[in-house]
Amino acid sequence: MLFLDFDANEEISIKAYNASNVLIPYNDLTFIRHNGQSAAGSTITTTVFTDLGASYSGKVEDEGGTSQNDIVVSLNSSQVIKRLVYEVQMNPTGSTTLTNTMGFNFVVPTTPSRVYVNHAAGGANNGTSWTDAYTSLQTGIDNAFPGDELWVAKGSYTPSSTYELINNTSRFRHFRLPNSVSVYGGFVSGQTDTAQRTNYGIGETNETILTGDLNGDDNYTVTPWTGVGENSYHVIYHPSGTCMGLTSRLNGCTIKGGYANSTDADADGGGMYLTGNTSIRFNRVNLINNYSADDGAAMYLINGGNDDSSRVYFTDLSVKSNIAVGDAAMYLTDDSETIFAYVSFENNTSSVHGGALHFTSNALGILYNVSVANNSAIGIDSRGGGIYATGASTNIQLYNVSITGNRSLATSNELGGGGIAVWSSATASIDNGTISNNTATIDGGGMLVSTGATVTITNTTISNNSADDGGGIYLDNAGTTINATGLTVSNNTSADDAG
Repeated sequence: MLFLDFDANEEISIKAYNASNVLIPYNDLTFIRHNGQSAAGSTITTTVFTDLGASYSGKVEDEGGTSQNDIVVSLNSSQVIKRLVYEVQMNPTGSTTLTNTMGFNFVVPTTPSRVYVNHAAGGANNGTSWTDAYTSLQTGIDNAFPGDELWVAKGSYTPSSTYELINNTSRFRHFRLPNSVSVYGGFVSGQTDTAQRTNYGIGETNETILTGDLNGDDNYTVTPWTGVGENSYHVIYHPSGTCMGLTSRLNGCTIKGGYANSTDADADGGGMYLTGNTSIRFNRVNLINNYSADDGAAMYLINGGNDDSSRVYFTDLSVKSNIAVGDAAMYLTDDSETIFAYVSFENNTSSVHGGALHFTSNALGILYNVSVANNSAIGIDSRGGGIYATGASTNIQLYNVSITGNRSLATSNELGGGGIAVWSSATASIDNGTISNNTATIDGGGMLVSTGATVTITNTTISNNSADDGGGIYLDNAGTTINATGLTVSNNTSADDAG
């Protein structure tokens, strides 16, 4: 039983859906007047409530006057209302014309269900089984409710919605992950348990790909990439006001082919752009071959989580071969709080700071068992070939992290940090880490610490790095501090000062 409240001179057109997302017909619903100018408790007759046929469950028309009318919607069948959509039209005082339509979509709390998606399915296309799976992931997302699980079969899926964006041309199409819904990829049709999934990594047989490649013609084996001009700016996009909770999950999918080459927000976060106190868990997700004209080719996260209970979690991820013309494959800013565990960053490129990761503006990053390998910051003013942290309230904590084979190609003095750069009063701690075989054209082959930054190092090895100055570590400017216990520095080389 549901309550609808509407004012005088309004009309409500109603769509009620059952657990299979099928429209409940007029004859299966009862509408009772709860309060208003007529007798409370009376059943609304067809002079007020109208059967609109297959498109709607019915329509309620106000009888005029100034009173509010509360309508109780109940079922006279065994079905369960899972979702209720109603459109309100208002007619201004003195007018008989209904105008200013407003739409509302209410989800009724119910037992969570499983929604199936398989691009190759040939059944009823209603998401109720593998046989009758939705063939469009977009449709599956649009019809998922809090608590549901989306099971997505192997294959490639492109977005088809621009949601409420004013510009609805194809490049603005994107996916939005439903709040409190878990999306699982990597299935073979017919499987009955997430543990049955195998071989769904990058390039493997059962990979599930969410892609911005709308035409299916991208070529990432050439430089520059070709076929990307029509791609979506973002594969997954959550602007402010569309945040997700910690019960939201993305698991077993590859995010690929986002091409954010426009301006403002559409120059950031080709793979994913998330903002507005978003909290979500990413597990066994791959971010590969995404592009940004500015920051965060794989992910741009702004204000993602603001306390211990609303952080963004990344577990068992691969972030690979993304290109940012600005900063970093993953750009984390404005109070974002993130936890990374068993994540690899490989072969990502930025033109400015942080080939793999960039933390700034009060960001917190906690990394456990993370590999940062063979990433590059290639700009003439770049810092942090692997990781870059900057800003007085920015803090990163690294536990069992390996930073190897990264490079900074900066050509200006006091820039570099082939493996990691900690800058501008940021703080960092490194425990049981390895920083090796990184290079910087100018300063700090392994590590650059500058402009008031503080780094605490425990039981860590810095070896076989090279730079013009400070092959292992380059410490610059008054107020910059390194506190070290159990630090081993060996076999680093420099052309000028301090190996």
